[in-house]
Amino acid sequence: MKRKILLLLFLISISNIRQSIAQDIFGGVNLNLLTGYTSAGSFKKFIDSYNSILESDLKNKLNRTAFVSGYGVGVEVNALLYGAINYMKLKGDFSATFNNGSKRVFKLEQSIWNVPIGFGRYESDGAYFSAGLGIGISNMIMSTFTKYVDGTVSMGNEKILNGTYESFTFFLSPEVQIGVSAGNSVISLLLSYHFNTLSYGNDDFFNIDRERMSGIPEDYNNFLSNPPSFGLVDDPVKFNFNGLVIGLGLKYNLLSLFK
Repeated sequence: MKRKILLLLFLISISNIRQSIAQDIFGGVNLNLLTGYTSAGSFKKFIDSYNSILESDLKNKLNRTAFVSGYGVGVEVNALLYGAINYMKLKGDFSATFNNGSKRVFKLEQSIWNVPIGFGRYESDGAYFSAGLGIGISNMIMSTFTKYVDGTVSMGNEKILNGTYESFTFFLSPEVQIGVSAGNSVISLLLSYHFNTLSYGNDDFFNIDRERMSGIPEDYNNFLSNPPSFGLVDDPVKFNFNGLVIGLGLKYNLLSLFK
């Protein structure tokens, strides 16, 4: 009799565990509104030399950081182990204002593919949590132009820096998400920091227009003193930007459609 009771309790326990697991698996899609900042990496050397040379002509100098904003979409699974495939689009800019009111603008547009893996917890009508380490690839397009007092924007040859530059890099990104679920939906907060530490010298910004200067020089003073031969810049700025990304997200559990 005791054996039958123990067997019955065991079967009930297994049934409850299976039911709990089935209810507490998240497998679905996410949408995030993103904001944060990016730190200039080797671009800081250009910023410092640019600000130093043009100090007397500048009303507002170039900053070493830029605020960014954008969106992210992806698919993810959370059931003790957490994994996702995410795409992010971020935009921002660095700018300096001259005494005459014109501006030098560096406009950033970053596209990111990121695959974080870690651990997490999901409770339907309860808490949502995940923590992981992501690895990804990022493409950045940096367009720099002159904006005149009347609002005219020029990327013409009258200013040697004008142009559109592009680079790719690999990165690591530790991240944490916390949220609250209601029904099949989750509202979440994302904190992620991107370290562009996986590149090995092949991440120089290069000018999309091959007819113009090949890259943005790290040392602007040296660049002006020793103009490059045939437009080839010896010490171009690299894509080693680091930055914090904060996201407010909405998730939907697609697995709920199969219950």
